[in-house]
Amino acid sequence: MLTELTIILPAFIAGVAILAIHVPLGIEMLRREIIFLDLAIAQLAAMGAFFITLMFHEKEGTLAFLLMSQGAALFFAFLGALFFMYAGKRYKAYLVEGFVGCVFVLSATLVLLIMSHSAATGEHLTDLLAGQLLFISWPQVWILAVMAAITAVLMYRFPKAILGKYYYFVLALFVMMTVQVAGIYFSFTTLIFPAVGVFFVKKYKNKLLLSYAGCLLGLIGALLAALWFDLSAGPAIVWGIAVCMFVIFCMKSYFIRKNV
Repeated sequence: MLTELTIILPAFIAGVAILAIHVPLGIEMLRREIIFLDLAIAQLAAMGAFFITLMFHEKEGTLAFLLMSQGAALFFAFLGALFFMYAGKRYKAYLVEGFVGCVFVLSATLVLLIMSHSAATGEHLTDLLAGQLLFISWPQVWILAVMAAITAVLMYRFPKAILGKYYYFVLALFVMMTVQVAGIYFSFTTLIFPAVGVFFVKKYKNKLLLSYAGCLLGLIGALLAALWFDLSAGPAIVWGIAVCMFVIFCMKSYFIRKNV
């Protein structure tokens, strides 16, 4: 049992760090009615990292490769954030959502087009989609934890700035980091499922508490299931969080009646 806990501990800490920031970002995303924004930014970040893997795969595992991969992912994520921030100021939410869909499809299919001439990159694409959270390294964990802690403090002290003026850039930064260690599916799940699950909860603090409780339960259950039954951690976490947040969503009549 101790060995099993040692294996999942880095993944658990990383998952908690991601959830700490993604939950409030996701609630704000739903409020802005740009539901698939994170998916488009995640795909852009994945595309940037994929390009580096394709061009410098012989250097994979080196510090130079890591810096180039992170830099390319951050560049494309921030580029997408700038575009969507501009579009959000100029156009209606439903049109911005249309732009989001266009960017996602174009970036995803561009990767597939490039893959058609490189059979060796299929495994990397799978990692970017489903992630390899169980195999995350401790340095990656500490980077995530420190970034999450700093952002959480800033979000608490300056909520109007972090969730307002700088929202797109904060979202791009954390989606980029999540994609690198946990995949696109995990990133989308931790942003959208909690926000949808607590949609009928009125008080913001209650939204956060219920979202964190449901996500933590789903994360722990999924990591244990992935370890015991030799499952892929990314998809297991998606289902774990989805089930827990669905249960909370089904309690909507209780929340409305009690004015929670």
